[in-house]
Amino acid sequence: MAVKAARGSVSMQETIGPRVAAMLAMAAKKLEPPKRRARIMPPMLAGMALLVAGAAAVAAVSIRNRNAMRAMAMPPRPTPAPADQSAMLSPEAEQARREADVDGLSQTR
Repeated sequence: MAVKAARGSVSMQETIGPRVAAMLAMAAKKLEPPKRRARIMPPMLAGMALLVAGAAAVAAVSIRNRNAMRAMAMPPRPTPAPADQSAMLSPEAEQARREADVDGLSQTR
């Protein structure tokens, strides 16, 4: 009797055991499905946005400093000097000169 029981247990272990193990594995998968792969796009986009924002900040500071350096490096513009005072005539003489010259020609009376 013991021999029959031993053979029966081995037979069940070899035939029914794998089926029961497969059913248990399938039930476990249904209860807890496999995890999805982590999506890489959102962190990548956030990193790219951070990189672009940093580059924009560096460019803005660079432009601001360049304008400040230009203002410091350039000497002030000289103000145009008025016409030579010695060459200017009195208003009456200037009026007489304008009436005397017409297109570079003298006017006779």
